Amino acid sequence: MPIFTDTSQMQRAEIADPDGNTVECIIIPVAVPVSEVAAELAEYDATSGTHPLAAQSKPIARAVLDALKVTVSP
Repeated sequence: MPIFTDTSQMQRAEIADPDGNTVECIIIPVAVPVSEVAAELAEYDATSGTHPLAAQSKPIARAVLDALKVTVSP
């Protein structure tokens, strides 16, 4: 099962960014099946400049961008 979002739970909110500034954001719940967590993390190296691999990051990026598209579409 792929990583996916639940657009029914998306919401706008003002939250603090890492610098403490308040930013209006769209909160997107991203669902990762528990059965896939170990495999996703096994291939990820946070210290490498070449990770995550495109094969790993593209499905996550698509899920998030598709959810944003649903939110901002007329």
